[in-house]
Amino acid sequence: MATGESLKNRFKKLTIRWALFGVLSSLVLVALSASHSIKYTSEEQVKLKANALSLAFRKDILESNIRFIAPQMEEAAQLAHGESVEVLDATYQPILKSGFGTNHPSHCPTPGIPCWFENGKIVSVLIPIYFDENPKAIFGYLSVKSHPTVDWITILSSTLGIVFIFVFLIVGIYTDQKKVLATITTVLRDWKDHIDDPKQYRSSGKKLFLPSELLLVDESFQSLHTYIEQLESNAATKAKITVVRGVVHDIKTPLSQLAKYFDLFVNRIRESGKTINEDEVDRILGVMKKMGNLIRQVKDLDRKASADTRVNLAQWVDEHCKGLNLDDDVIASGIKIEYSQSGKQDIFANINPTDLDRLVSNLTKNAIEAMPFGRTEGNSIKIFLEDLRGSATISIKDNGTGIPSEIQDKIFELDFTTKKTKGTGLGLGIAKQICNDLNLELTFKSTEAKGTTFSVTFPCSEKQNSMTPMIEAEL
Repeated sequence: MATGESLKNRFKKLTIRWALFGVLSSLVLVALSASHSIKYTSEEQVKLKANALSLAFRKDILESNIRFIAPQMEEAAQLAHGESVEVLDATYQPILKSGFGTNHPSHCPTPGIPCWFENGKIVSVLIPIYFDENPKAIFGYLSVKSHPTVDWITILSSTLGIVFIFVFLIVGIYTDQKKVLATITTVLRDWKDHIDDPKQYRSSGKKLFLPSELLLVDESFQSLHTYIEQLESNAATKAKITVVRGVVHDIKTPLSQLAKYFDLFVNRIRESGKTINEDEVDRILGVMKKMGNLIRQVKDLDRKASADTRVNLAQWVDEHCKGLNLDDDVIASGIKIEYSQSGKQDIFANINPTDLDRLVSNLTKNAIEAMPFGRTEGNSIKIFLEDLRGSATISIKDNGTGIPSEIQDKIFELDFTTKKTKGTGLGLGIAKQICNDLNLELTFKSTEAKGTTFSVTFPCSEKQNSMTPMIEAEL
């Protein structure tokens, strides 16, 4: 993969580029502002000078004392080299011209409006002079030509002020960019760790804060991780099922032969009239029956559960609890099975009875095996059916040893067990698989040394009318 330019260098180049553009723009702006300021100030100054001279020497001009007032006008105007003051008649012909080194034969075309000569080196204005007897009758004009007025202090201070403000803004922007870049770098680094191994990242106690622009991408990555984990889990599960089914296939034939020869052996003893311990025979048959059930469960591991039957959960769970109380293992361990129900008397759900039996039996078997070895008093399993308005929950609560927190994320894996002498590691995995097939919710809460509660939530099936061809399970 090609390595691109770093964000740090890119931000730096962009900042320098915009800084140069800003400085040039500021200089152009200052130049335009200075030009406008010089033009405006110079025109106002020449108008003020012309009006002041016209006001001061108007009487003498009208009395034809122009020749005598020339020195005073020149002194009052404070003319510099190249500047001049002219008195013109009504036809714009010069009557009096005063100045040093002047050569400005022309005058402004419009009285009262300043104009420029010599490519902006001279600013001029033409002020009308009226007769006293008739204010509308023009005696002549006073023309003043002057150099532009430049306020270098104002221009320089304005320029420095604009440049300082711009430099301050550039420094602030660059500083903020560095902070943003540092934040982005940290977020991307944390995000990479989160994407590489979400579980390890969560276990580290860190919290990931992503900007809204990255949330959709993160959701896509999480979905991809989930999909990969599902594929890995399915592949591992299928591999385990293949191995277990191979072992079960090897066990099935010897077990069938053992059951056949045991039945033949018992019948011969009975026919001979000899005494036989029927209780021991029943126990051996019970063990064989359990082994047969286990083999059937393993054979059904990769069979998808179905919801083609409508079952009355209340009746089914009640019968199931009654059967548990008659179970030899339950009686021998002194476990008390308690059943209770809330809500409607009849609660229906769509699930195949065989799958329901596999699901609940594995959960209750797990609860029975969770009881402390050797304790025969105080052992109890409480099975509770609850109607939750649109759904029903079967909860199985034991007061056994509980599940250690460090293995709680593994209990639904096939062949995982902590009961080395009693468990097969299949029960909870089968229960989870059935719930996944039927979109049922399987949850648990466990406290070490206090017990565990498993809960399965079913969508309720309202009682259908005669038009609904759903088969209702017979119990």
